[in-house]
Amino acid sequence: MHNPHAAWCCPLPVQRRAEMGSDMKTAQEFKIGSRGFDPDFVSDLRSATLAPPETPLALPYRAFWDGQLFEVEVSELFARDWILACREQEIPNPGDYRSITIGGEPVVVVRGKDRALRAMSNVCRHRGTMIVEGYGTAQRLECPYHAWTYGLDGKLLGTPYHGNVAIDKERNCLPTYQVDTWGGLVFVSMADDVEPLSDRLRGLERLTERYVPSRYVPLFRRRGRDFEVAANWKQVFENAMESYHLFKVHPKTLNDVVPTKGFVPAGGSHRWGASEGGKALWTEPTGFDPPTVGQHECTHRVVVMIPPSMVALYDHLFLSYLVVDPVAIDRTVIRATMFVPRELADNDWTDMMTRAEGFTTEDVEIVGKVAAGNRSRSRHLGQLVEMERIVGHFHNYLGLRFFGESHSGVSGAGG
Repeated sequence: MHNPHAAWCCPLPVQRRAEMGSDMKTAQEFKIGSRGFDPDFVSDLRSATLAPPETPLALPYRAFWDGQLFEVEVSELFARDWILACREQEIPNPGDYRSITIGGEPVVVVRGKDRALRAMSNVCRHRGTMIVEGYGTAQRLECPYHAWTYGLDGKLLGTPYHGNVAIDKERNCLPTYQVDTWGGLVFVSMADDVEPLSDRLRGLERLTERYVPSRYVPLFRRRGRDFEVAANWKQVFENAMESYHLFKVHPKTLNDVVPTKGFVPAGGSHRWGASEGGKALWTEPTGFDPPTVGQHECTHRVVVMIPPSMVALYDHLFLSYLVVDPVAIDRTVIRATMFVPRELADNDWTDMMTRAEGFTTEDVEIVGKVAAGNRSRSRHLGQLVEMERIVGHFHNYLGLRFFGESHSGVSGAGG
């Protein structure tokens, strides 16, 4: 977890990991076997999460409804790892902010007056009210309840009408968290000893570097949408990353454009995973000449998974990002954003938006059926297929975090 003393003092702005020296501790692996779980469940979970990614297994059903495991996932995965907050260009100017939740914990990312990015608690130190919501721009952060006011660095600035009570401003600053960037994306971690982001994602740039972030702009004025799904976060996350279901679940909204047939593993390990597939019905917009991609990128797209919460789709015509956040064992909030080339921002995207609404509805429905089936008390580890290798990489991530062990095999360029 983050520094327990952060609640009692006003921390200095968090520097990027590269500036913090090479002697920082690596993240402590959690050993699930020490928590008194049912031995049969632990055995099944170990088998599924330590299976080779080339021959992956489905998680045991109990992994989706066991309350003790859920508490561990929130505290040991989401509170201790890197979570995507937004893209750098979504908060480009001093005072711009984006609020998110991480395992239900309110966090805000702010661009300071010095243009540095900072991440801090989004909970007022007075009576715990959430300070800001969504995106916005402000000279300072003001609680909507009693107007306690904080600087863009988290320092407490003002407490109206406090009478004769002396408010300790140092004690009541907002706790700050780690923030770093990669490929135009802003990540936050609430842990002091998290692995440096550059190390965590080493090798992934091979698949994404041609999609230059500055070329893409948000498709929506509101920049994205958040919605809730009645399912466990892992069910939502796995559905988002694998393309095996497209031909069956999305025959008219996705498979006719991005067919299941042809998707292949594109690399990965317990740190990240990727798949690549071709496009059908592909036509280049009139007059559009993408300067940074080749013919292969124009006819293929890449799906990237960064556990525990992010799935991204890299396409030369658009980029999309999905982040899952567990708010309860059977409730997951999804943050989804989409970006298009700057040259095409004024094009008619009606067909894409209609498709997006369609396949989102289809995904919510099928994940609900998965959630219903996974309530089974039976013991079974399903056998996954080759194009679900990306799911196997996710499971290997869980194996490392749950058992302190990792399958030694690495596919593609994953490190």
